[in-house]
Amino acid sequence: MKTSRYIIVAMLATAMIAGTTACKTDDEPNWDVPIVGPTPEPTPGGDDQPADDNSNPIRFNELNGNKPQKYIELYNTSDAAYDITGMAIVKNGDETVYVAPQGTTIAAHSYLTLNSDATDYSGGFIAGLSAKKSLKFELFDAAGSSVDVFINPSQAKGNVWDETDPVYNGEASKESYGRKPDGTGAWYMMALTPGATNNESATSAEIKW
Repeated sequence: MKTSRYIIVAMLATAMIAGTTACKTDDEPNWDVPIVGPTPEPTPGGDDQPADDNSNPIRFNELNGNKPQKYIELYNTSDAAYDITGMAIVKNGDETVYVAPQGTTIAAHSYLTLNSDATDYSGGFIAGLSAKKSLKFELFDAAGSSVDVFINPSQAKGNVWDETDPVYNGEASKESYGRKPDGTGAWYMMALTPGATNNESATSAEIKW
């Protein structure tokens, strides 16, 4: 009889343990479902280069709205190569025209020339750029913070875009809008310098808003 009681007690204990293991509260993980972590957001420059307005070294350097090839040029103002993955350009306040593909890097004190009217981001930005219209182009980091902006307002309406009376008409003078010194200086109307320094370029009017 003793042996039978021990067997029954052991069976009851096993059943209780099994029932406890099978029971799951709402606060416990469901081990039958794979745990999928959040998709990491790209960080420009890697972990050692935080993505904020003060640390991001990428700036607009030149915008050309003249044929045969219209373009936007970005410049890396820092002393090290910089990964711009996820950085974006927004046209006229509401149209995202470029998002830097994964692994896009600009070398130290170097340029990235993005051609207009591209079919995808690997070839440039997917919009036009007119030298004879009012316009706004804004550069954002991968986290969505504004890094830089260029505007050419309407003479009559101010910050209204796609008007045919820009304050600075690059088509009339066959010039681009460029910074001098590269990436950090004031904006000027200047001779085109795609993929090269603006510092030696002949300039005419300084662009002032």
